[in-house]
Amino acid sequence: MNKLAELFISFGCSVLLAMLCGVVVSDMWTWFVVPLGVMPIGIAHAMGIMAILGIPMYGMAYKQVEGDMGFDLKRFLTMEFVIAAMYLLMWGLAAVYHSFM
Repeated sequence: MNKLAELFISFGCSVLLAMLCGVVVSDMWTWFVVPLGVMPIGIAHAMGIMAILGIPMYGMAYKQVEGDMGFDLKRFLTMEFVIAAMYLLMWGLAAVYHSFM
């Protein structure tokens, strides 16, 4: 696979993961922080907050994705899938917890 295709695939997956993260953080903010008197945030603000908090993590994550021959798309997609699964698990657990409040 050529480098341009890998770039588009990795960029598209990163955008989808950022959007999922924004939805999860926005919902959890609404469920758990707004009742404390803080203003609600939208998906775009949640994406921005998580992007700012995630900047140091991307450097460490990229080092794990680099193989001996440079960027490894398979490792990157595996990492993105695991992160997305963790967000979905966290979202589901938070929804269950919120239903008992």
